[in-house]
Amino acid sequence: MLQTADIELLRDLVAMRAVSADVAAVNRSVDRMKKHLEGHGLHLVVEEVDGRKVLYASSRKGRKPALLLNAHLDVVPAIDEDQYELAEPEAGWLGGRGTGDCLGNAVIAARVLIDHAKEYDIGAIFNSDEEIGGRTARAMVERGYGARRAILVIDSGYGCVVIGHKGALVLKVTAHGKGGHSAHPAALDNPIDKLVTGYRRLLRSWRNPSSDRDWRDSMEACIIGGGTTKNQVPDTAELTLNFRYIRDSHRDRIIERVRRATGCEVSVLSDTPPVNISPKYPELVTLRKIMARNLPDCQVEFTRTCGTTDGRHFAACKVPLAMIGTKDRGVHGRREAVNVAALEAVGRILVEFGAAVAAD
Repeated sequence: MLQTADIELLRDLVAMRAVSADVAAVNRSVDRMKKHLEGHGLHLVVEEVDGRKVLYASSRKGRKPALLLNAHLDVVPAIDEDQYELAEPEAGWLGGRGTGDCLGNAVIAARVLIDHAKEYDIGAIFNSDEEIGGRTARAMVERGYGARRAILVIDSGYGCVVIGHKGALVLKVTAHGKGGHSAHPAALDNPIDKLVTGYRRLLRSWRNPSSDRDWRDSMEACIIGGGTTKNQVPDTAELTLNFRYIRDSHRDRIIERVRRATGCEVSVLSDTPPVNISPKYPELVTLRKIMARNLPDCQVEFTRTCGTTDGRHFAACKVPLAMIGTKDRGVHGRREAVNVAALEAVGRILVEFGAAVAAD
């Protein structure tokens, strides 16, 4: 299924260093994808969200095709410079930053669009900031883009149909005190002590899941800060906590729990809701059967993931939604790579699913 032009597209996308924070680089990747799709009878629209480009490609005019695909074109920073060059670390694998998350998926979605534009009522959104929250995907939904039958977010979850993931709530805990010279503790009210004491109380009352299958809320401390020099006590100290929660109703409960346990000021830095899609949708039952036929080495099941995807934004479209992916390894790491055979299998799944839900 993959053609020489697709490999060259992937090579270029890897080389463009489209790290989420680099808006100009991400926009160049969107332009490159648009150029790849031109001349194939597709309707191409470039939207802008806070200066970021987002590409919508579809086989028919309008913002709601029968089937909508989604893959993002931004990547996390490389660890080594050579990750910005497409490589073949071993037969059947293509390596480089973003090959697994999510450039390979974007390339196979583009191939399906090109090959089946005349047969299917299908579209795709190639957005540009999934790795830092997905504002572009959310904006596209707010602008009326969606689907009539089903949405597939092609990002993660090889060999399974992901129909749910946890919400992500990031809180900043701030302790206030009275700073000054560290040689005079009697005159001080050290906020670092307050922060540490409060966090210890929170830890004693919290039990994290024992594994990813233990489907409960989780908490991790990610950033701690306070003070600027070795002999000066600051007036404030801060701790950033990352929560993954399974139900909407848990959000406010978590915030209040942190506030009570720490005795500190608590503010919300970011929040994205959990996704919970029913596996009983006929479209998703069909998808699972198609995947099982094409992935005989996998026991294809409906499942959930602790990490977030842009499914958190497309869930607002209120149509059957699933997150699927290809076989990859080392995502976000030093040896990121995507499996070519698995990528082509995902392409066949998209084609068959398009025939089931989006054929004219």
